[in-house]
Amino acid sequence: MAVSNLAYQQALLLASITQLDIQKIIIGDYQLSSSQKTEYHKKLDLLNNNYPLDYLIGYVDFLGKRIIVNENVLIPRAETEQLVMILKERYSKSILHKLDLIDLGCGSGVIGISVAEYFSKVLLCDTSVEALAVCKSNIDRNSIVDSICYQSNVLEFLWSSSTSLDIKNTVIVANLPYLPVSDKVLASENKVEFEPDEALYSGDDGLDVFKCLVKQLGKLKTINILPVELILELDPRNINIAKEMLNSLYFHVDLYKDFNSFPRFLIASEPNIESAIK
Repeated sequence: MAVSNLAYQQALLLASITQLDIQKIIIGDYQLSSSQKTEYHKKLDLLNNNYPLDYLIGYVDFLGKRIIVNENVLIPRAETEQLVMILKERYSKSILHKLDLIDLGCGSGVIGISVAEYFSKVLLCDTSVEALAVCKSNIDRNSIVDSICYQSNVLEFLWSSSTSLDIKNTVIVANLPYLPVSDKVLASENKVEFEPDEALYSGDDGLDVFKCLVKQLGKLKTINILPVELILELDPRNINIAKEMLNSLYFHVDLYKDFNSFPRFLIASEPNIESAIK
C-alpha cells in the first residue's frame, strides 16, 4: 500500500503517541484515547506549521542508533551522516583503539556516539547546558562507556579542567555553528527556524567559533602539542578561508565535497610542529 509523505509523517506521529508499530498505524489497527486524540491534534497543528516532525516525535534513527532530539539541539542531517561515514572510514579499521576523540559542538552527541566504539574514549563538548543534558541522555540510551561531557567554548576545557587527555593522541571532529548571522532571515526557508540559533550562527562571516578554535590550536602549537587530525564540517561559502587558516597548523589540509558536490568538509592531518617533522 502506497503511503504519501504527509500520511507517513502523520503515521509516525501517531506511532510515537500510541507507542505502536507504524505498520499497525498504517493499516488502521489502533484506537486513540481522548487524551491521545488531543495530543495528536495539537502536534498535527504544529506539524502543519512547519514544526519539525523529529522534535514532535522526540528522536531520530541515525545509522542504527536512536538519538533523542529537542529544541535544544540540531536535527542531524545527511551531511552529519556523511561526516560520521568519513570518521568510520578512517578509524573503523584501527585495531589498537589507542586514539581519543573530541566531539566539539556535540549537540545531541550524535557524531561522537556513532563512532565511540572506534576510540579509547570520547569527550563531548558544547557551550549549551541544555544540549549537554540531551547528549548525556543519548549516551545512557546507547550505553556508551568511556565518555565525558564538558561545558566548554570549544577547547577551553583543556585549560580549566583536570583532564588527563593526551592531546597528541587525539582526533577532533567538529560540527560547529557556521552560518553568518545574515542567514537568520532565511531560517524559515531553510527549515531551521525552530532549531537553536547558537548552534547555527557564528558572526558576520560564520567563522567566529571556528576562529576561536584555530586560536586555541595555535596556543597548543606553541608547546608542540596538536591533535593527530581535525575533521570539520563547514559552510561551503567560507570553507576556503577556513582551509587557509588551518594551513599554518597542519601540513595537509584536504577538502571533501558533500553528497550534493558542495565543498563541505576539511580534514587536517600531520601537525605542523617541530616534533612532527621526521
